[in-house]
Amino acid sequence: MTDQSKYYRLGWFIWFIVALFYFYEYILRSAPSIMLSQLEHFLNTDNAAMAVILGSFYYSYAPLQLVAGSMMDKFGGKKVLPFAALLCAVGSFLFIVQSDTVMLVGRMLTGAGAAFAFVGVTYVATNWIDEKHHGLIFGLTQAMGMLGGIVGEAVLVRTISNTNWADSWVIQAVMGIILAALLFTIIPLRPKKLLESVQNNSRVLSNYLPFLKNYRCWFIALSGGFIFIPTTVFAMLWGVPFIQTTYHLSHTSAATICSLVLLGWVFGSPLSGLITDRLKSYKGTILTGYVLVLILFSIIVYAPWLLTNIVLLGAAMFLLGLFSGTQILVFAVNKLYTPEYTKGTTIGMTNFLVFITTAILIPLSGQFMHLFKHHHIQNVTTHEYQLSFIYTIVCIVIAIALAAFGLKSGKIKQQSLALTTN
Repeated sequence: MTDQSKYYRLGWFIWFIVALFYFYEYILRSAPSIMLSQLEHFLNTDNAAMAVILGSFYYSYAPLQLVAGSMMDKFGGKKVLPFAALLCAVGSFLFIVQSDTVMLVGRMLTGAGAAFAFVGVTYVATNWIDEKHHGLIFGLTQAMGMLGGIVGEAVLVRTISNTNWADSWVIQAVMGIILAALLFTIIPLRPKKLLESVQNNSRVLSNYLPFLKNYRCWFIALSGGFIFIPTTVFAMLWGVPFIQTTYHLSHTSAATICSLVLLGWVFGSPLSGLITDRLKSYKGTILTGYVLVLILFSIIVYAPWLLTNIVLLGAAMFLLGLFSGTQILVFAVNKLYTPEYTKGTTIGMTNFLVFITTAILIPLSGQFMHLFKHHHIQNVTTHEYQLSFIYTIVCIVIAIALAAFGLKSGKIKQQSLALTTN
């Protein structure tokens, strides 16, 4: 058995080890939110300063999405991902230094390392797992990230206190160092045919051209950003007060109900990949998921009389997240629409457009909401919420239109570059 044959047989094991990096990155991303009071006391600062420090994660994360994929194409996962994990480890360690400047730098280093996680995991995994399972790979990877956020918060919130919160950052730094060593050991060199193709097309800037020149890639990536709005704007922003007002639930119950949307993503992302791999049709799976998101969101917001108890409401919120999980397929689709040797660049560009679209649309939702209310959030009526959520409805409709025009009909075709062993 050749080395490449061995790695193909171990493909799913390789994916799991590398996916731990994405799991770890989500823990680091969500950890500060559950220790804000300790951090403010430690730095003797206020909410505004803490918002800048915590937001600095995205100052490095967002722009590096543009180069993370091209670096994966140029150097491969074995050279890039261990270094990225070390950046996260260093950033975590700096978070215990009693200086707002050092803490800000640490958060930016963490964001810089995290920028390589999703792109890197999917890049490495698709090297060593048969293409017929690539939809499932993207879905399972997204689920690993969501689980990292959920598990990280659930564990940390029960273990930290005013005196030992810094210990958690030391532990996370050590985890990053161990993970870096594990990634360097486990990740194999790229398949021979992919490496030859990369060497023959080694101009980094030209790797962006297949994506930039293909309108389908733009439409599909933007559809992923627009369909994310029901999760970000509704479930993670205005959902709790809306459910309290409309369904007459307590704050705790409303927050629990909203978290079911994220739980739905955990199951929906891999399920959509599995269905697509079986049906061999991305267009059918994505459009069906997007339309069902529109239907479920409309019922939750505009037909509360249909959800007569908390169980039905919880089921609807879970299904909203489940069908939103089809969004993860936009990465697999764009990878098919561009040459194999540019797949890292393509995944990075897609992730950047999804992230930027969401980042622009979230604050716009707040401006749209101000058109229909003139008082504090606790006094907003159900009718005013329903008027403001027309914005979300429009976003979902745009996502459906973009996907319909961007996706090709028919069965999935194999890439022209076959990664066979030699």
